[in-house]
Amino acid sequence: MALNLLDGWFKTDLGEGAAKALIGFLFVVIGIVLIILIFVALGGIMTRVNARKKTEPAKPNASAAPRPLMPQVSADEQLPAEVVAVIAAAVAVCLANSDGKGDFVVRRIKRL
Repeated sequence: MALNLLDGWFKTDLGEGAAKALIGFLFVVIGIVLIILIFVALGGIMTRVNARKKTEPAKPNASAAPRPLMPQVSADEQLPAEVVAVIAAAVAVCLANSDGKGDFVVRRIKRL
């Protein structure tokens, strides 16, 4: 008497297996569609929230007034060109190290 390992495989009705496979595929497809709908809805909500934030005017805060990057120089306190070049180079190095951008112009310098 030889033992065949595949005997138990063919005792299941093929129609029952196909029905179970079809139900499994349907559950997977419905789950994927639900996930897509959730992400589309979240994207729409985030777009509206971001658009609302952009349209709201910024409230000025008197205690936190922004300071200018470079102070102004009066006409009687003109600095030599070498001093202006050194200050501009120092600011360029600091800005290049902090965020990688060096697009700036030194317009005025004020002695403190």
